Amino acid sequence: MDLAKLEAFVCVAELGSLSKAAARYGLVPSALSRQLSALETECRGRLLHRTGRGVSLTELGERVLPKARALLNDAKALEAEIGESAGTVRGTVRIACLTSIASSLMTKVVSAARKSLPDVVINASEGLSGTIEQWLATGVCDLGFVFRKNAGCVFEEPIAKLQLCLVGPAGDPLTQDETIPLARLADVPVLQPGAPNAMRLSLEHTARQHGFSWNVVAEVESVALTKDMVVAGIGYAILSTASVHADVANGRLSVSRIVDPVLERSIYLSSSSTRQSTVAVRQVSRLIREAAHELAPSMGWNLPAEMTDNTDVLEPD
Repeated sequence: MDLAKLEAFVCVAELGSLSKAAARYGLVPSALSRQLSALETECRGRLLHRTGRGVSLTELGERVLPKARALLNDAKALEAEIGESAGTVRGTVRIACLTSIASSLMTKVVSAARKSLPDVVINASEGLSGTIEQWLATGVCDLGFVFRKNAGCVFEEPIAKLQLCLVGPAGDPLTQDETIPLARLADVPVLQPGAPNAMRLSLEHTARQHGFSWNVVAEVESVALTKDMVVAGIGYAILSTASVHADVANGRLSVSRIVDPVLERSIYLSSSSTRQSTVAVRQVSRLIREAAHELAPSMGWNLPAEMTDNTDVLEPD
């Protein structure tokens, strides 16, 4: 069976779109569609439902997808092992990064990898913690960042702690001071993700512990859209300092760090339990740790050992 066709099928299934997958490969959709049709002929059945809104897996496709991923992973691991035996670290390392740190961290990691690992290709994507957990569990990525331990991965290594802050529009009086006590946020109109989002559940638990409930005026699942709504004056946001670093620097938003207690979220670098670890994966993991350590001072991240006594770490069960 042609591995290129299997890879195309996996790509289309993960993106949910023939056109998006074709763009990734630099092909026209009709050419990619012909590859998939040929694969379906070999499989003696339809793998995908094609609709005007995209594609979805058929029952046969649901059965074939995990096996296709496993076969592709084995092939890439064999390729990497052959390269390593010749003294060359090569291969593709797929990394899923949290939106709040993706730009700053992945730019530094990819830059470092180009210098020290020239034969390694990094495939970078971003997403929410829950989505990345699913990608790790299903083998979509080799490495991913999550907000909690026990996410069903090979390991969870703490990389940094992100302090949370109240985010308002530029010049807002409530965010003019460097810090703001948690108790002052009891009646403040806020924008939060919808439950059962882990961040939302953690914030609700913290509020109950301190005797109040959040005044949620809208539920927003996108960090970018949340910031746009803050600028529009719809409500305040509770985000990490890393999420708004660039917006504060360019004068679009203002922030006040939440204290009494300080609220932090731990970020863990995790490895997929369904993909084989290679030298390339381990080397890129090292680069990520080094980059996080170097960026911590400028990005306002706390390193794992720097947690203070008066800190609530938001880690849902």
